[in-house]
Amino acid sequence: MSSPWFVTLLCWMLVALPVETKAQEAARSLAELMGAKGTFVGEDVYITRATGRPISGAIADLSPDALSVTSGAQTWRLRDADILRIERGDSLENGVGLGLLLGIGAVLMTGITCKATQQNTEQCAYVVAYSTIPTVVVGGVVGAVVDAKIRQTLYVAGMPGSARLGVRPMLSRNSMGAAVALGW
Repeated sequence: MSSPWFVTLLCWMLVALPVETKAQEAARSLAELMGAKGTFVGEDVYITRATGRPISGAIADLSPDALSVTSGAQTWRLRDADILRIERGDSLENGVGLGLLLGIGAVLMTGITCKATQQNTEQCAYVVAYSTIPTVVVGGVVGAVVDAKIRQTLYVAGMPGSARLGVRPMLSRNSMGAAVALGW
């Protein structure tokens, strides 16, 4: 089985192999966040307050008891109980780099496919030459856009295993039952 289509399919399968990843653990308290590697005063963060209202700004102060965030002229001092989630934006560098590499891989695959399916080497050289810059640039831009949307979770309120179970009776003249609610 050495047909050009088999070689092309094999190359695409190697490029598209899945990679197993594991999420980073988020801190469960401000004290734990303080000890976390890579959390700095002055860093831009996105906070979801216990009321559900979002805040975005820079960390002004971080202590085991409270977090101060500044946005423009306004400063918020929040305690553990006031915060549901703290996130920060991801660096664009790795997304751009990965996008550029995928763009280069796509150009190489185009060249391999062209060479495997056509005898005219000069025509394949033109196809690769004219597709290189747009494909690599588009790969870099797509990588940057995707990475800009990614936020790293630094803090999540609550303790591990804080599951809740609620049971409420449901009664009527002709029937009875229970409503069950499960949350974590």
